[in-house]
Amino acid sequence: RDVKDVSARDLVNPNIRSVVETKFEEQAERRFASKTKEPLGRGLTRGHRFPDKIQEDPNFKFGYVVPGSQDVKEVLYPEDQDAGKEELAHDMYVRTHGKYDPGEQRHRGYDWKAARLEPETHVFGKVGHKEDGVKATMKAESEIKPTTIVSKQQADSGGLKDHLGRPRNLGFGNEKLSQDFVFGMPSCKGAEWGTAECLRGQADLAAPDADLGASSRPSH
Repeated sequence: RDVKDVSARDLVNPNIRSVVETKFEEQAERRFASKTKEPLGRGLTRGHRFPDKIQEDPNFKFGYVVPGSQDVKEVLYPEDQDAGKEELAHDMYVRTHGKYDPGEQRHRGYDWKAARLEPETHVFGKVGHKEDGVKATMKAESEIKPTTIVSKQQADSGGLKDHLGRPRNLGFGNEKLSQDFVFGMPSCKGAEWGTAECLRGQADLAAPDADLGASSRPSH
């Protein structure tokens, strides 16, 4: 268990020491090296002996004062720059980070004059003479005529794919059958009842039951 030595009241309002008590405390703490080298409120004393010139001048400072050429704020946040410096910085960021301006064309530094070419008008490669080249590319697939320069096996495999609104062709039988063709033999011959008639029934053809209106439950 904790032992109560000092109350909170004593810590907030400590006793004021007299001059005699302060002297006794300083005399007791002289044996400590930190008291001698690092006195309270003063700098660290290492015992160095400075020349009289340094001790007599109260404004003496160690080091050499370097005249400032530019403030740190201007270096970090430059406001006005020359056009040549901005272009040089832009080229440097393009080489190192690939940082191009929006809409800027990439220039790789080719010497077009030595090659006798004009990059604004020269076109590399063979120029096609088809009038509807781009137009045919932008057309929908339904408007483009399918090519016929393929093998029969490849053309037949295209019919095995799924078609909208039609059953899938598995490759059995003739594809030229009519839409109403049905495989198999009909299960109903003539005017026979089917599933619909069995569910709906025909009340006009049904004869009255013999036990109609009478209880069919045996009595005991």
